[in-house]
Amino acid sequence: MGTFRNIIVAIRKKVIYFYFKFKKYQLLTLEETIRCLKPSCIRTVPGSAVALPEISYQNNLQKVFFEAYTFRSEAVYVWECDFQNGFISKHGSVVIDNKVLCTDWDHRGFEHRFWKKDKRPLKYVKKLIPLLSHHQDLTSPSVLTGYYDFVLMVAAKLSRIKDALGNQDIRDITIAYHSFGGHYEKEYLELLGFRAENYIDTRAYKISANKVIFGNAGSWKPSVNEIKSLKKNIEQRLNISPLTPSADNRIYISRKGRRRIENEIELIELLREFNFIIIEDKERSVAEQIEIYRNASFIIGPHGASFANIIWCRPETFLYELFSKSWYPDYFLYLSSINHMHYAAYQDETSEEINGDLFRALCQDIQVSIPILRASLEKILGKSASA
Repeated sequence: MGTFRNIIVAIRKKVIYFYFKFKKYQLLTLEETIRCLKPSCIRTVPGSAVALPEISYQNNLQKVFFEAYTFRSEAVYVWECDFQNGFISKHGSVVIDNKVLCTDWDHRGFEHRFWKKDKRPLKYVKKLIPLLSHHQDLTSPSVLTGYYDFVLMVAAKLSRIKDALGNQDIRDITIAYHSFGGHYEKEYLELLGFRAENYIDTRAYKISANKVIFGNAGSWKPSVNEIKSLKKNIEQRLNISPLTPSADNRIYISRKGRRRIENEIELIELLREFNFIIIEDKERSVAEQIEIYRNASFIIGPHGASFANIIWCRPETFLYELFSKSWYPDYFLYLSSINHMHYAAYQDETSEEINGDLFRALCQDIQVSIPILRASLEKILGKSASA
C-alpha cells in the first residue's frame, strides 16, 4: 500500500510540474525567493537559540519525556515590491511576473486543486499585505488550521510587518489570505492596528495592487524576536499594566474537540480538591483569553491550541500538559521556556499507540490516571486543600 501511494504521489508531482511549466509559472524555492527579493527587503529579523530542558514523565520520573536540546529558529524577512504585474492566488501565494514566491514553506496552497479554472473577479487596491499562502483543511494535520497556527504563524508575521512599516499609516492597507474561519482573526487584525473591514478572503477575489508588503513564515516554533514583537504590539493596544495575581489562581483548561479527557468528570473532582478553577471550552474574545492566562499562577489541561496564550503568562507560572499516547509535540515547552515558566508533562500510557496515521494520532483522546496525577500534584503543590 505504501509503495502504491508513493507511486501516485510521484505521478501527481510530475503532472503538477508539467502543468505549471505549460502555464509558464516558475515555482521558486524559499532560497530562490529570498535571493530574488533581496533588493526589496525592508526588514530582517534574526533567528534565536532557546535551550529546552530535559522533562521527565510525571507518571514515571525516571523516564525522560523530552530530551534536552537547543532549538534554533531561522531569520525571517519583510519585503515591499511593486505589484502591477502580480496577483494573489486563490489560497494566498504571491505571484510576480509569473514567479510563484515561496513564503510559507512550500507551494501546496498554490497547487491545491490546480486543475480548476480561476474564475475570481479582479480587484485592485493601493497597498496589500498577503499574510499566508496555504489553504485551510481541517482534515489534514499538515496545513495551518487553528488558533495556535494563526497566532504564532500569521498574527506574529503581521506584527513583524507592522514593525517594518514603522510610523506609516496602516489603517487603509488591505489584508488578504484564506480565512481560518475564526472570530479571533479580525480581532487580532484590530489589535495590531489594522482595520478588519479591509480584510479580503483570497478565495473571493484575484487581488493585485500598486505595492505588496509581505513576509515569510518562520518555523512552527517562532523565534523569541517574533513573540516579543507580537506581545509588545498587542499589549500596547490593550494598555496592559503589570500585576501580581494571587499565588493560588490555578486553572484547568477544558477541551471539547479532539484530544478530550475521557474521564474529565473524575479529573475535575480531583482538581477542585486543589482549588482549581474550571475554564470551560467556549468562544471568548482575544482580550478575555489574554486576561485568563495572564492572571493564572498554575495552568493544567490537555495539549491544545488554547495554550498558545501562555505567551501572555507571567514568569514563574506553572504549565502542566496532559498528552495522549500518540501526540506529544514540545511547542508549549518551547513557549514556556521563552517565558521563564515552570513545566511538567503527563502522558496517557493506557491507550493504543497510533502509528502511520498522523491525523488519527493528533485527534486521540486522553485517559488520566487519577491516583498518579494526585501524587504528582501533591508533590508540586503540597497536600490537597481537603486533606
